[in-house]
Order: sequence, then C-alpha cells, then structure tokens
Amino acid sequence: MAYVSGKDLAYMLFDGVDVAISNNQLEIVDEAVIARRRPFGNSYPKAIPTGQYEGSMTLSGWLDTNTEPQLARLTGDEKIVSALVEGNTRGVGFWGLQKAYVAGRKLGITEDDIHSLDPTISVEGPVNYGLVVADYVERGAAGNTDAQYVDLGGAAAGGGVAYLHVGNLDLGGGTKCVVKLRDSADHTTFADKATFADITTVGAQTITVAGPLKRYLSISWAWTGGASQKITCFVGVAVD
Repeated sequence: MAYVSGKDLAYMLFDGVDVAISNNQLEIVDEAVIARRRPFGNSYPKAIPTGQYEGSMTLSGWLDTNTEPQLARLTGDEKIVSALVEGNTRGVGFWGLQKAYVAGRKLGITEDDIHSLDPTISVEGPVNYGLVVADYVERGAAGNTDAQYVDLGGAAAGGGVAYLHVGNLDLGGGTKCVVKLRDSADHTTFADKATFADITTVGAQTITVAGPLKRYLSISWAWTGGASQKITCFVGVAVD
C-alpha cells in the first residue's frame, strides 16, 4: 500500500451516508480467531485456527453533525461500511465491512470545545481489503467503465466480495437502476460477471462473486424507464 495520511481518506461510507466529514480518526481491526490448547505431553500450547474472523472499527468525531444518526444507533441496525482510505481513485485500496453494528459510543462534552461522539463498530465476519473499481462519482446515462478498467494484477481463482454504495439517486421517473460487475482476461473484451440487486433508493449492498474472477474489472449501469437519471455510487471488490 502506498504511503497515505488522513488527508487521503476520501470517503467513509455508512450505507448511503458519508461520515468522513464529521470524523478525524479511524482504526480498523481484523483478526482470525485462534484457539490455544496444550495437548497432553506437550510443553507449549498449540495454536488452532477456528476458521472464524472478528473485526472492529472505532471512530473519533463530533456529535453536532447530520451524520450523527448513522453513528449513534446501538446494536441492531446493520450497516455496510466502506472506507476509501487511499483516495477516490480507481485501482487504489479500500477497507470494507459487510455487517457492521454500532456496539458502543462515548459522548464527550467540554466547556469550550465541540461535543464529541466516538462510536465502536462491531463486525460480523471478516473485514475486507480490496480495490476501488468504480470511484464515488455521479453517473448519468447508461454506460460502463470498460475503458477505465482496474487491474487486479492476476486472475482470482476464489472470486471475491463486491461492495456497492449509493449516496444519491434520481430515477427520473423510471423504476430502477441495475449495476453489474464485469471482468475481462485481456482488458478488451468484457462480460457481465455479477449483478447487484435492483437499485431503487440510496443505500448499500454486498454480493459474493463466484470464482474464477478474471484479471481486469469494470462496471456497467442501466436504467429502466425515466429520463435524465443520475446515480452517485461506488463499487469496490475484495478478492478471496
């Protein structure tokens, strides 16, 4: 990963809301659950991978902001989170949390400073590190990003997980937008690889992408009905 600092974090997307604008510190932890047992006759414990993963995320920010509802609701409100820590550019890295819950929060009030809100995010399942396939921008008429493909560096036999965040949507009188992940072996001929659920409102979703996943990735988007439609969205893929 290239050297980055806090100024490089372009977006922190909680479902369809960018909370980066009200936070100034981020920590993400991803770890395998290891059971330690000492069989009879052995001098030292043995590490046994369980196949399970645990993740967590902590933020440091302020309370008086329109992103507060995303960060202040405790457990039960499942969120999809993507942190674009290396910028809003195709091909750079991002961190993704498929099932995140606000497990705790700390309110701080001082006499002469703004009120602070530091939530702790508990993650069900692993934390994903992947690449930005489609940067978070507004898109209009149906099209694709085949000409602006992203190079994985090689095919991924095991497939991966694709993230989609929609922060703004104007159906223009139509009924839905359909976003697809596409792949190619030669960055010339692309084909549809996986399809997200129909988009009718802002929000986020993840889908499992079956392997093998070819080396070059792009997306396409198409509308059903309407005119002058617009969608502001991000797509990222983490390979297995």
